[in-house]
Amino acid sequence: MAQNGDFLTILLCDPHFKNREVRVVDECLTFFFAGSQTSSNATQNLIFALCKHPEYQDRILAELDREIVQPHLKTLREKKEKCEKVSDLNVLNLINYENNSDLVFYTSCFNESLRMMPPVYYSSSIRMSEDVQAGNLRIRKGDPISINMGRMQNHPSEWQQPDKFIPERFDPKSEYFLTPSGKRRNTFSFSPFLGGQRI
Repeated sequence: MAQNGDFLTILLCDPHFKNREVRVVDECLTFFFAGSQTSSNATQNLIFALCKHPEYQDRILAELDREIVQPHLKTLREKKEKCEKVSDLNVLNLINYENNSDLVFYTSCFNESLRMMPPVYYSSSIRMSEDVQAGNLRIRKGDPISINMGRMQNHPSEWQQPDKFIPERFDPKSEYFLTPSGKRRNTFSFSPFLGGQRI
């Protein structure tokens, strides 16, 4: 199975999809529509959270100015290109995949909105093809299971004050980064889209 590559390559190398064009097309359409809906919901949830917490809006705008706008204005001045004020810039066009990693606080806010209000609360259900023992849980062949991501990401043993919007919990230097008992959180306690190759 392909470990890397684009989505279509991964599908075409997967034995479940190999030489099954209809299944590949169906999977692509599912991901296209599911992806557009989850992106839309995640963005709406972030806007909703920031409307309730305007103090975080100010921090995001300051970070955007510091990390994206000011460096761009400096570059324009060095090139002697005319740009007198920030409103002359189309700020959204300045953000790209290379520099969006500089927006650390914005990313924390986005992750916190994903944690509190995941776009998908429950995974689709699957049936086990054989008996499985997962810790103390025994899952029998044929049993349908699904994962409650909303509960997993808001579990009080993993998150301090899980009902509050606290973006700092994604900052390793913050006291909120740890569980209420002071330990590291379980890796899967924040999995808004679960995992696997198609993540």
